[in-house]
Amino acid sequence: MFGTTQARYTHATINTDNGTDGVNGMILFPDGVDIALSEVTTVGTVNNVSTWEAGTKCTSAQWTALATKGCVFLPAAGHRSGTTMYNPGVAGKYWTSYSSNEYHAASASDVTFRSNNLNTTGSGGRKFGGSVRLVCPVE
Repeated sequence: MFGTTQARYTHATINTDNGTDGVNGMILFPDGVDIALSEVTTVGTVNNVSTWEAGTKCTSAQWTALATKGCVFLPAAGHRSGTTMYNPGVAGKYWTSYSSNEYHAASASDVTFRSNNLNTTGSGGRKFGGSVRLVCPVE
């Protein structure tokens, strides 16, 4: 896959049909997936942070094929504080199923990212609205 073994993630922009800007986010790869260079428009940095501009690019049709292989896309959907949205299209904040503090029910672990950044050890108050991405096993 892209000449990289053990691929886990890449900064990406999908739905770049007809030269449109597309949607920024992160692609997560399932274990052992085999993806050819022809299955994406542009190959970005894999398993390391990069910018949206230097990230992996794919069209809607290419993304549909990658999703069929078990890849997951986490859009940069921003986060909420109260009724205000922050950084939609620029950053992503996704809650994990792990509580960051077993004694403090108001906090939870999260994964956050933006162009040129990825933090998998974040923790924040649940009052800040992050996204949740439901996944299922690939058959």
